[in-house]
Amino acid sequence: VYVILSIPPGRPHEMTANLAGPLLINVVKRTACQVVVEDERWTTKHRVFPETASEEEVADAA
Repeated sequence: VYVILSIPPGRPHEMTANLAGPLLINVVKRTACQVVVEDERWTTKHRVFPETASEEEVADAA
């Protein structure tokens, strides 16, 4: 299972993940699909780092 990340240029601390549409990859069959999760807990713009995270904190987390 993979998720798509969006990283704004020059602002990696504002990175978001699409948790409402994960990618499922079957390496044996060499197929993949994107699944739409109908659960309000997951969004298409889930913040990876807290809004208060600085660029330095993000770099330290990497």
